[in-house]
Amino acid sequence: FPERYCGDGSRSDCGSVMKHLLIILLLIFIWTYNCFAGNKLNIILMLSDDLGWPYYGFMYPDGFDGHEPVITPNLDRLSRRGVTFINGTVAAPMCCPSVESILTGLNQRDIIRVNKNGKIDDTKHKFLPEYIRDEGYVTYYAGKPKAFDPDPYFDYMYKKGRDIGRNGVGPIFDFIEKHHFQGEKKPFFVWYFPRMPHVPLSAPDYFVTLYPKSEGKRNYFAMISWFDDTVGEIISWLEDQELASNTLIIYLTDNGFSLPKSKHKFTENGMRTPIIYYLPGTILPVGQIDSLVSSIDILPTILDFIGANVYKEHHQAGVTLPDSAYLPDSMSLYDLVLGGDNYPTRQYIFGNWHENSQRSVRSKKYKLYAQEEPIKFFDLINDPTEINDLNGLDIYNSVIDEYMNILDQWWNSRINPLLVD
Repeated sequence: FPERYCGDGSRSDCGSVMKHLLIILLLIFIWTYNCFAGNKLNIILMLSDDLGWPYYGFMYPDGFDGHEPVITPNLDRLSRRGVTFINGTVAAPMCCPSVESILTGLNQRDIIRVNKNGKIDDTKHKFLPEYIRDEGYVTYYAGKPKAFDPDPYFDYMYKKGRDIGRNGVGPIFDFIEKHHFQGEKKPFFVWYFPRMPHVPLSAPDYFVTLYPKSEGKRNYFAMISWFDDTVGEIISWLEDQELASNTLIIYLTDNGFSLPKSKHKFTENGMRTPIIYYLPGTILPVGQIDSLVSSIDILPTILDFIGANVYKEHHQAGVTLPDSAYLPDSMSLYDLVLGGDNYPTRQYIFGNWHENSQRSVRSKKYKLYAQEEPIKFFDLINDPTEINDLNGLDIYNSVIDEYMNILDQWWNSRINPLLVD
């Protein structure tokens, strides 16, 4: 954004003062038009498919659990030059419900379905691409079709969703060329969700040879590096087209994988993900932040970045909102992303899984699960993969009681102590 400035004048030079004021008003008008009419932010939401939370160069540069470092130079670059929430979480440990929560900004308990285990009742919920489209955007889905049916909610979609990434990312560039530079000439929202590093583990030999010592995980790590290569291709193209400084990129994965008790499991390994926000020139290169954030925060955060009114109204007392605007647990990270670690954030983050009413509460240090008996309790600082259950050790009884009370208040009474300085 251009630097803003003010003129200076005196009573004896009224003409000069008026001239300065008119110039300033004109500059403000041009700036406002460029930022909010002609140059609205573009958005690319990137999801990997089945990527375990430690398997990034920026998370474990020396490798995790005795394995070679996973080579992800492009995601590392996004992480360094943007804001990376290393304590991010998705709302469910498998693709379909995880994506549903990103679409709605809701935890699983608040999603209304057509039947008990059926699809979302879209008459009760409004989806992220619909909000964005209402703000004058053209929207595009390029990714796996199994997660949900994108056709009713996006303007355009890549019909061979399973091929995107593995066969290149050219269709994304074609879409932007056709509908942003030509055609509608609207700001764009792209949802990029390739089936990577998901099976089949079929990365080209070049990526496989990067991991000579990773027997058992070599092909999986190669798929991660291949996915990372597609991220780099997108970033380079945006830079070549002079779009990078006006395109917000958000990255996360849909659920964990290749770790003990990960995919399909309501665990840290199943649900933890780094979440990256990248917008060069606007988001400072803060690097890693340990604030507690969730995938359900993406919807309100994007809406704040594009100046959408619907989420702002959510915070106005006395305003009656439709059910689709009911976001009890999500929070916009707009200020936190732009201000680094200088804004209030969550003291606790809650989760639930629709199977057997499993639920959890997490702080930066501890995590408690209340599902089938017995309760499980872990020290995430010293045991990030949740190997040693501390429930049953007397020295933790009072802490477990405290966390169970906090979780019960959230589950039974919707009390959510969102923020801490």
